[in-house]
This record gives sequence, C-alpha cells and structure tokens, in this order.
Amino acid sequence: MRHSASGTRAHTLIPRFTLYRTLRRIAGPVLAYRLSFGGRAA
Repeated sequence: MRHSASGTRAHTLIPRFTLYRTLRRIAGPVLAYRLSFGGRAA
C-alpha cells in the first residue's frame, strides 16, 4: 500500500512540476515585456 501511494504521489508531482516549468518559461518573457511596457508608459 505504501508503494502504491508513493507511485501515485510521484505520478501527480511530476506533471505538476513540468507544468510549472512550462508556465514559468511562457510567463517569464510575458511578465518582463509587460513590466518594461508599463515602465515606459509610466
């Protein structure tokens, strides 16, 4: 039972980490662009 729980935990943790890394890769340039654009506007 412990082995099954560990496997489930890893299965749910890995995609979440990959999704977070993908979102960070996409949001990074977008946030930088918005910050620079907001700085120029202000």
